[in-house]
Amino acid sequence: MLLDARLTRLFCVVAEELHFGRAAKRLFMSQPPLSQAIRQLEEMMQAELFVRTTRSVKLTKAGQYLFDRLQRLENDTLHLKESVQQIARGKRGVVRIGVTPSGIYSRFSSVLRYFRTQHPDIVLHVAESSTEAMNDTLRRGQLDIAFMRPLIPLPELRHEVVYREPLCLAVHDGHPLSGRPLVHRRDLQAMPLITYDPIRSPYFHHLSARWLGDMHIAIHAVQESVLPTTLALVSGGLGAAIVPSAFSLFRTFGLSYLPLKDAWRHPAELSLVWRSDEADPLILAVVDLLLRQRAIFEPSPEQAGGQAE
Repeated sequence: MLLDARLTRLFCVVAEELHFGRAAKRLFMSQPPLSQAIRQLEEMMQAELFVRTTRSVKLTKAGQYLFDRLQRLENDTLHLKESVQQIARGKRGVVRIGVTPSGIYSRFSSVLRYFRTQHPDIVLHVAESSTEAMNDTLRRGQLDIAFMRPLIPLPELRHEVVYREPLCLAVHDGHPLSGRPLVHRRDLQAMPLITYDPIRSPYFHHLSARWLGDMHIAIHAVQESVLPTTLALVSGGLGAAIVPSAFSLFRTFGLSYLPLKDAWRHPAELSLVWRSDEADPLILAVVDLLLRQRAIFEPSPEQAGGQAE
């Protein structure tokens, strides 16, 4: 049974005033129709809501319970209206974000922290996945936006590069180059390197190969892998690896991260990706904010090494 909104409104005014005369005056009506309306509500509820005497009007326990619940319902309704308006304006809701494993090592945590500070009413659900998989989950609507490595553009998705960082050389702490302030191309000639699997890590496979080719460096590839597993192999002494400089912020596995000469010739990039036909105002507002705040993604001074020759 749905409650009659008019009857509950009249009931709340009487409950606030605890006087039928004053309540009737507030409601711009005479007292008899008001009394009749309250009796009608009591019949609907099958409960006495007021104790009436010639001197006073008091709420019964049932009346007090109903009054409390109606007040909460009114507050919830106001909050609901606010929430609906915020969602319509893109100020509230849930955003599902995908991020590639190597992207987590970029300035991604700074982006999350900034976003949570600026928009506490927007809930972020973050999922880690490969760039190839996120292309599919975005198109199927299982993700809203993604931070991924640039690959072949798809017409269904929009891409904007939001982060660039130089490459660096990861070596274990006992490596002959460990401690070098700058690694030159001659240092890399014939060096045992862990390279990237072209199937599981196509972006870094092509990026590192392009950089090495432009620098005319012939290496000795000892094994193919993917990030961050590559770093464990470097730590185990299997070889060095060319990696994005963001990894230098995470000093683990007993590794050193060395700046490369001409590292900015082919920087590693991270793109913000969303559906081309996206119409959700919340998603579009989040995308707009992230694009306008690209400075959050800028590499730190520690990452920005890599001089030009």
